[in-house]
Amino acid sequence: MNITYLVELTQEELHTLKTLLSKGLHNARLLKRANILLIANHNQHSDKDISQLLNTVPQLFTEPKNAS
Repeated sequence: MNITYLVELTQEELHTLKTLLSKGLHNARLLKRANILLIANHNQHSDKDISQLLNTVPQLFTEPKNAS
């Protein structure tokens, strides 16, 4: 079953994610999920595109998008 989640980040959320990524002091899993959310913002890319951009499997990023 395909479920589509719309990701729309606020300016504060964008700032938080960008700051998190710029410091790079967190574990790889958290940084990968932050990248997923930034790329998925406003549904500019499909799940398949995101998985190819980040060299991962689509199942990995269904979790962070569902978490909100």
